[in-house]
Amino acid sequence: MIENSNNGRAVTIAKKAADCLRGECTAARMSQEKLADIVGVQRGTVNQWINTGQMKLEKFIEVAMAVGAEPHEIIRRAEALADREGGQ
Repeated sequence: MIENSNNGRAVTIAKKAADCLRGECTAARMSQEKLADIVGVQRGTVNQWINTGQMKLEKFIEVAMAVGAEPHEIIRRAEALADREGGQ
């Protein structure tokens, strides 16, 4: 099977976006537990999202908005980080 070369980049950007989102949560002084309450999931789910970068787009936007961040800015920063670090 031929792997799509964009898949690796997408994974890299998703992980960088999760890192940026984690930073936004820290800056907002919002615990994963409080964030979980706001978006209506369990704390373990938020932890998994933040650690893997795998979450539905709707939830990514909800989390970003909950901590006062602009979702598109998080993605922009994640792309820049991936580019700077030589991400695929």
